[in-house]
Amino acid sequence: MLSRIVRSTLDKLSLTQPPSEASKPFHPTLSFPSPPPTGRGSSSLCARCLTLLSHVITQYGDGTGYKGLEITHSSTLFDPSESGQHNANRKATKNQNSESPNSSSPCVICTKAFKLFNDARAHSAWEKTLRKTPPSEWSLSWRVDAPDPKIFPQFAFPHDSLTVLMSVNHKGGYGWGIGGFKIYPDWNTDISGISAQKENLANQAVIVSLDPNNTTDYVKSDQSEPDFSSTLSTGTLALILSWMQTCAASHTNCHKIFGHNGHDEPGASWFPDRLIHVTQKEGTTTTESSHSVPDLRARIVLKSNPADFPPDKATPDTTYISLSHCWGPPPDPSAPLGGRAGAVLTKANLATWQTDLPLHDLPLAFQHAIKICAALKFEYIWIDSLCIIQDSREDWETQSSVMGDVYKFAWLNVAAMSSTSDYEGFINESRDARVEFGFRAPLAAILGRDCDEENNTGQKCVLLRGRARLIWQYSTNAPGSTSWNAPLFNRAWVYQERCLSRRTIGFTQNTVYWACDESSRSEASDVSAGLESAGLRGVLHFAIETAAKLEASSAGSLIALEHKAFPREPVRELIDRFDMRWSAFITSYTLCKLTKHTDKMIAFSSIARELANSRVINKRYLAGLWDVNLPFQMAWITVEGRTIPPRKMAGDAGYVAPSWSWASIDGPVQPRSIFNFGPGLVALAEVRAAEVLLETEYAFGSVKAGWLRVWGRLNPVKAAKTKAFYSFDKGTKSTSLTDQATGEKLWFSPDTMEGCELIRSEKNLKKMVWMPLTLRFSPGMVECRCVCLIKVESEEGRGCSNEFVRAGEKIYRRIGTGNFGRIPSMLQEDMLVMGLGHYNNIQDAEGNGLKLSIGFERKEDGFEEFVLI
Repeated sequence: MLSRIVRSTLDKLSLTQPPSEASKPFHPTLSFPSPPPTGRGSSSLCARCLTLLSHVITQYGDGTGYKGLEITHSSTLFDPSESGQHNANRKATKNQNSESPNSSSPCVICTKAFKLFNDARAHSAWEKTLRKTPPSEWSLSWRVDAPDPKIFPQFAFPHDSLTVLMSVNHKGGYGWGIGGFKIYPDWNTDISGISAQKENLANQAVIVSLDPNNTTDYVKSDQSEPDFSSTLSTGTLALILSWMQTCAASHTNCHKIFGHNGHDEPGASWFPDRLIHVTQKEGTTTTESSHSVPDLRARIVLKSNPADFPPDKATPDTTYISLSHCWGPPPDPSAPLGGRAGAVLTKANLATWQTDLPLHDLPLAFQHAIKICAALKFEYIWIDSLCIIQDSREDWETQSSVMGDVYKFAWLNVAAMSSTSDYEGFINESRDARVEFGFRAPLAAILGRDCDEENNTGQKCVLLRGRARLIWQYSTNAPGSTSWNAPLFNRAWVYQERCLSRRTIGFTQNTVYWACDESSRSEASDVSAGLESAGLRGVLHFAIETAAKLEASSAGSLIALEHKAFPREPVRELIDRFDMRWSAFITSYTLCKLTKHTDKMIAFSSIARELANSRVINKRYLAGLWDVNLPFQMAWITVEGRTIPPRKMAGDAGYVAPSWSWASIDGPVQPRSIFNFGPGLVALAEVRAAEVLLETEYAFGSVKAGWLRVWGRLNPVKAAKTKAFYSFDKGTKSTSLTDQATGEKLWFSPDTMEGCELIRSEKNLKKMVWMPLTLRFSPGMVECRCVCLIKVESEEGRGCSNEFVRAGEKIYRRIGTGNFGRIPSMLQEDMLVMGLGHYNNIQDAEGNGLKLSIGFERKEDGFEEFVLI
């Protein structure tokens, strides 16, 4: 009904003929008010947007209109036949600076809506036919939401904001959300007595700082207004510098740099072996405009060079920033250095670059990073491909082992979030100046209304009587427009950079983000900052705080890692945090992509190293696992094994880790808990010895081979069967294995395609065994996790150490995982579950799995010792 009335009313509106000054004061009803009189209201908005916005404001202005309101904005998205003021399809540059009431400058809302519409249509989620559909076949609508105070008292309007969501609807019945804006009341300013008819308030379109805490107003006629047309323009740069200043002055945690033995080093002065020194060219004054590349010079400086860092200078100022970026696909993979010669540091150009680094020859992303370095008033920046010799394996191994330190000690990390290649760059030099537009003016003045207007029940309009920020909430559909879909965060090397950086400034296509240990901000004031660290520094902060509390009673590790001894709070909380974060680290990291799978251990090494140095855990690091409760850690799983290439064996080119490590496969992994919390989880096997052979002396680096000596029961497999998980889903396969001794079935999840191929052949299937790892008791289930293995017959792939493997010892490697279980009331019907141990109170459990765990003893008959590689 409302929609029909709205359409009928809008059709009667003459947008080209403004109403007379004698228009009646607006009262919120189901019909639309007439547009504001000529010369009243912001000239940055078209008559239709002013009309609809006026209706929204007054409908909700008394704080009672909590039900959602949907308003049709236009029967066609952008009709070229309408007035130039409303036609957003026109070039945005035409008459863009004209602010006269009769200007043909595009409406800021319509212009932005059309841009979002085009961005959304370019998204891969749109059908090809819809991408080509002309705008005239779409309609635009506004939907207004305000939280119900009875349901969400903490967010009750008008104390929070109003959200206007914009969507487009195709005549074929398809709909798509494209963004929207929010209306923020400002309750700190009293404008009672100010009339919207006053000339000094009419048409006061304002550019506002995108920081909600910055209350400075910039009237568009003011020549000193900040520029937001670039993600490094004057307005944005001022905002970044304010974030930096606040962090430097008041954030205690952000000054801490975690060193060895868990101690923080607030005054640490470590810096990399090479840095890029950025200075102004002679004769160039340090102004806002001097941050362009032609005004800058740069060169490589060496820590070991006395001319760069004089030894007699006690504390040289080596404060530097770092860069996180995507290398991207090389222009010519067959060329030396991937076709990047001249763009990376080599043995040949090192001496030349110590004198002058040719900025114009560098990829655009590096030019942008150096420009930011100068704009933020830093002298030094570290960029991996310019500070590590790319044609020296020895230099790469040396520098990659301290790469974590590079990001840990950097004052700030610059993240090129939206670019997929160094050659793209990441500063948006032509950002829509109204990507985030706003008015910080009385709403009465914006709408051309009187601040004392009342609705039809005689109540004052709260929003009309206050100053408000009308700020855009941009679309999150376009790839690279926000932090959560940033291409950079798909890169595995960047994951440890996020974890270790104290402060990060991230650049997307439309917005700049800030994250540090104590705050998270963005230009988009109505959207949560969205850029977060990966949680490592939070664990380290908590570890140091816990150590301080327990210093008198804790001599070694903060955690009593033996599962038989449980520490009390707050150490228990630290255990929980560590366990949760470690699982999150592995899951998030393995979802990222590596150009070279052989980098997998080294690209994750700094995270493990920092935890080892923090006193949170004092056990050996074994190729991605910790030398404690290994049966639990060995139960990691992957759900994409059918598409993951087979593992490499020790000695093969491309080998990364032993089969029992999650790092051995090139795919996403879900780890299991390290620690045994209580009687609900029981180990059904033991690891009696473990050894890892490393490529270098770096304990967290690349691995040559690894071995575990395991004590457990190996169960032969009789048969296997694969079928579609559901009859209607032929693409999803599930496999069951039949145990030879009992004839019972267990579910099998292959680690790689090798496991899928193995079960297709009965001959090879005879080589396969499964071994129980853990048994979990819960109120409703008793579940066993196991590992599936295949015997290694030849010497190949065993590793080059003869000291660990004994003569005649059986050797296996992992090919997948399995699981089976029963509800407690049916436990005795399952021979596999019953064969795992003795259930002493099975009659008294009354169907409760936790009660079954009391007094459970595993059976060790048939156990044998073997080596797992």
